[in-house]
Parts: sequence; structure tokens; C-alpha cells
Amino acid sequence: MRTSFAGRLLCMAAVSALCFVPLRLNYRRLDTSRVPEEMARWAVPAYRYELEISHHVTDDLPPPGVRSLELYCYDRQGRELCRVTDEAVLRFYRYDLSGRLHAERIPALGSKTYAYDAAGRLLRAEVDYGAALRSVTTYTWGADGTGTLQTSGETASGAFAESGACRPDGRLSLLETADYRRTWEYDAHGSCIRETTVSDTLVNGGARVDETALTYDADGNVLSADYFTDGSWERTLTAAYQDGVRTWVRTESAAGYTERAFADVTLP
Repeated sequence: MRTSFAGRLLCMAAVSALCFVPLRLNYRRLDTSRVPEEMARWAVPAYRYELEISHHVTDDLPPPGVRSLELYCYDRQGRELCRVTDEAVLRFYRYDLSGRLHAERIPALGSKTYAYDAAGRLLRAEVDYGAALRSVTTYTWGADGTGTLQTSGETASGAFAESGACRPDGRLSLLETADYRRTWEYDAHGSCIRETTVSDTLVNGGARVDETALTYDADGNVLSADYFTDGSWERTLTAAYQDGVRTWVRTESAAGYTERAFADVTLP
């Protein structure tokens, strides 16, 4: 039986209600009381608020699975200012006058700070998460524009060190520690198309190889990411955008999937 035009409109309205009403109602569960306070303290007003609703479904968690919420705040340049989760985890970002990331702060944990040279290249990055993690990374840039980095730090488990290399655009090309070696490959547009990590394992003294292969749309947004371990597929991420703004992300594995929907909201 063919559905009438009015019936189709009614169905479309019902589907729209199912999709968008939860975005308006459920985000009030988030504790956003400290967001205006932080923005005022940093004298950077939030221009756009985006809500993410995630559904995590596995064999042990049948539909609708576990739902979580996350709120993102952006400035007029599209830079992320803060993030709030329904578990009361807050994360705040601050930028210098040139638009470079200057600090990242998690009130319950600690902060990261960044310093740059006159050319805008990263010189130093410090992490202070108290007893959980403290580290300092220094960068050195050569005449050819490429850079190297050295990190020394300490966690509750002990001291660690990292070394690596950067491309002229500042993106990492190599990172090495005592436990693993990670490399990045880029296309002609500077977008990462493959990330490979080779890490030591305790199984027969062998090594584990983790790879991620990425594809992009014409605007440089990630369309898909395929994850492999020792050549075997682990999971796939796919994303959708509207006018350059992400609207939907799905991550699928043999154990289940996670779907993330995004929409702009207005704080009460």
C-alpha cells in the first residue's frame, strides 16, 4: 500500500523528532556552570556550542547500549575552547595572539603549556599532571626547516624518554621510545595518510605492528580511518560532514560499534 504525501510528511516529522529532540533535552544533564566562568577568566567568549551524543553497542551491551554526552565550545575561528563530558570532566584550551595553542588545562588533573619561537615553530612543551605525569619536550629546528625533539619525563611507574623528528610544517614524522617506534606518512596536501607503530611485546620476544590508514574529502576532513594490528583488521571509522562541519561518526569493530552524532546547541 502506497503511503500518502501527508503520511510521508508525518513519518519524516517523527524521524526528525527522534533525531533532534534528544539533542535539546539530554545535554542539560551536563554541568556547564563553569564554562562561562572560565571563558570570562580567559576573556575569550565561546561563539559556537556543539553537542556530541554517543551510543556504544557491543555483544554485552545490546542497543541502545551505553549513551554518553560531550559538549564542545569553539571561538569564531573554529578553535576549540573547552570540552565538558557528562562525567564532569572539563578540558579548556587557550591560544596566543597569533592563534597558536598556548595552554590546555584539565582542572581535575593539571595542564600543558606550549612556547614558540619568532617564526611560530614549537620550542617547548611542558606537561604537569602532578604525580601522574610530568614531562618537558624541547624542539630544535634546522636550516632545512625540519626539526627534532627530545622529551624527558616521569610517571608513577618511573622515568621515560622520547626522541623524534618533525616536518617543516611542524607535523611529527617520527617518535621513538624504549618501547616503540611510530612513524607518520603524509600526502601532497600535508594530510596524514598512514600512521605505523612498531612496539615490543612479551610474546616470544616479537614485535606488534599497529597501522592506521586514512582518507579525506576535498576539504581535508577525515572520511575514513582503518585500523590494523599485525595486518589484521581491528576497526573502521567513517565520518560525515555538512558544510565542513562534522555531523556523524561511526566506529565499527567485530565486537560492536559506536555512533556519535553532533549538532549545534544553545546553552540555557
